[in-house]
Amino acid sequence: MKFNFSPGQLGYGAPGRDGSIGSTGLAFYFTDRDPISDFVAIRAAINNNEVLWISSPPGTKLPGNRKYTTGDLIIDPRGFVYEINLSLTPQKYYDTSTALNKSQFFEQKSSGEYITSFGFYRYLNKQDASLRFIIDNINTTDSTRNYTLSPSKIYGIEPKNFTRIEHDDTIDISTYNSFTLYTSGINEITDDDMSLAVVRDTNTNTFRLGNLDASGFIRNTNLIFDVLSLRHKKENGTLFNINTPPETLITNYEINAASLFNGMFHHNPSNFTITEGSGTVTIDWTLTDFTTDPSVKGHLYLEKYNSSGYLGSHTITDDSMKPTILHDISINGPITLTGSEDYKCFILFEKNGWERSSVIKTLNI
Repeated sequence: MKFNFSPGQLGYGAPGRDGSIGSTGLAFYFTDRDPISDFVAIRAAINNNEVLWISSPPGTKLPGNRKYTTGDLIIDPRGFVYEINLSLTPQKYYDTSTALNKSQFFEQKSSGEYITSFGFYRYLNKQDASLRFIIDNINTTDSTRNYTLSPSKIYGIEPKNFTRIEHDDTIDISTYNSFTLYTSGINEITDDDMSLAVVRDTNTNTFRLGNLDASGFIRNTNLIFDVLSLRHKKENGTLFNINTPPETLITNYEINAASLFNGMFHHNPSNFTITEGSGTVTIDWTLTDFTTDPSVKGHLYLEKYNSSGYLGSHTITDDSMKPTILHDISINGPITLTGSEDYKCFILFEKNGWERSSVIKTLNI
């Protein structure tokens, strides 16, 4: 604040008039002292026109040679408002019974109770069905708000052992399903399957994210990661083995067959064809058009094609039911078959025991 242009000073306001001949302007001051227990120090500061901060050196005057006057206001650390009246004794101020607006969010603990080690009043978040607030860190010895009573346990852990508890039901679930850890959803019990918790296992010093019911059954809860990249880190020596826990995520580190994945594998390149000739059928391919990985093997599957389906009785020796398989085919085709039949074929690609099929090509003669 520019004290030279404050109320009661000469030239009040940038274009203001001479304040020295008019009424003295009023001001308000903040203090970190308790106006009740520190009234002697505050009274002395008012009498000597000194600042009200404990940390200020003794005898520090108000800026701009300003003087306290009747009607000035003092705001204490709790937000309560006091008004100066120089004619009052022994104090030079009184409690106006007003405060900066905090009543919508907080309420004072039982009258006369202090946290004595610091000397501050205790304020709590209001618990009101119409006011849906707020993150609160609370001491369980506080008899007016004991969060350990309801609920008695969260995910098998007493609430007093949580550093912070969040609750979010401020968004209409019909338009947007709110999500927080630990709680998501609107209705207790019926929406429990929508909840998620991060829980630390004290035995293994590991964390898990999930949702268990009271009996320890895993609820089927959805978790969506709306991120650009999500990775599951793997170290050398952590390949799957007989001791790998059930339902452990498997990644490309174990599969090591990325060349069979979408984006690296093309299941229907243009030069993979099956065509009819004069009494012949020709199948052509180039394996590197499917994948550029030279360690991937291709196996050509060929069988007669019955477009009407297989109805009635058939014997296992029927040629129409026997596929022909050419293992580990060369990089490039073609092959030519003698005969005029309906055929279908595809190439099965293999790497490290994982398989991926090409599109099925059919020829109806």
